[in-house]
Amino acid sequence: MKWFRNMKISSKLITSFLLVAIIAGVIGFVGYIGISNVSAQVDEIGVVRLPSIESLLVVSEGQTALRLEEKSLLDSTLTVSEKAEIYDNVSIIKQRIEDAWAVYAPLPQTEEETIEWNKFVGLWDIWQNDLDSYMTLSQSRDDMSASEAEVVLDSMRIQSLGLNSETFFAAEASLLKIIDINRVISAESIVAARDTVKSSILILILAIVIGLVVAMGLAVIISGMISKPVKKMVIAAEAIADGNLDVTIDVDTKDEIGSLGIAFKKMTDNINNVMSNINNASDQVASGSRQLSDSSMSLSQGATEQASSIEELTASVEEISTQTKANATNAENARDMATTAYQFAEKGNNSMGDMLSAM
Repeated sequence: MKWFRNMKISSKLITSFLLVAIIAGVIGFVGYIGISNVSAQVDEIGVVRLPSIESLLVVSEGQTALRLEEKSLLDSTLTVSEKAEIYDNVSIIKQRIEDAWAVYAPLPQTEEETIEWNKFVGLWDIWQNDLDSYMTLSQSRDDMSASEAEVVLDSMRIQSLGLNSETFFAAEASLLKIIDINRVISAESIVAARDTVKSSILILILAIVIGLVVAMGLAVIISGMISKPVKKMVIAAEAIADGNLDVTIDVDTKDEIGSLGIAFKKMTDNINNVMSNINNASDQVASGSRQLSDSSMSLSQGATEQASSIEELTASVEEISTQTKANATNAENARDMATTAYQFAEKGNNSMGDMLSAM
């Protein structure tokens, strides 16, 4: 079964369907053989034996009717017209026998039937010759005197009771034997047809049961070959989804499921590698983060010192600004005083000018 397990899924399904198709074909073939056998038995009964028996019974009935017409001609009181009617009946009966004979003669016969038929044909011909001679004697009486006709009638009685009876019963016995042979064959064909139907039904039932068992067995086997590895991969996928990357996938088939298992295992290995790389990158990022934190602390200390210097510079600038404002005020006061002194000086100059003029 290992070769079957390693087949592709499509090949497995095709093989299974072909096997089921073969079983269905066997079932159909068995049914066909059974139907053919039954058909052959039905043909034997309906096409050969029933027509044979029917035509032979017509011949037998005609033979008996001829015998009765033969006996009727022994009646010395018959008129010419009554005799003529009997002769016409004999002709009609013989024609009916010939028609039935034409139906039976070409039909298939068994070896025993053929032997008996050939025997019957010989006996029939002898009886027919005796009957024809008898009919000739009867017809000859029509043109005879009463005494001569009576003598011929006595001869007819002797022939009818003697020779004609012997050949009639011999031919009749052979004919009845042929009819019995056909009846026996018909009965055997009916029994054989029934047996064939029973055996065909049993074989069909057995073949159907075997087909169902094989089909169900293949369905279970193939579904197991497909579902079991898939279930393993589903369990592995759920474990990976839960964060467990340390999983083992055991798929030993070489079909599509096996290829999927190999690809799944390769994917798991790649995920493990990616996670390892991610862990290494995380460590590097953490180390860089620590270095960046230390640098940030140094920058923070420098910023604090720069802030202190800026505060001192700001205080100095404010002090200079205050001093500048004071100097500006003093300068303004000095300007005002200088203006006042200028005004006094100008007045003094004017006064000196007046004094000089006065002098």
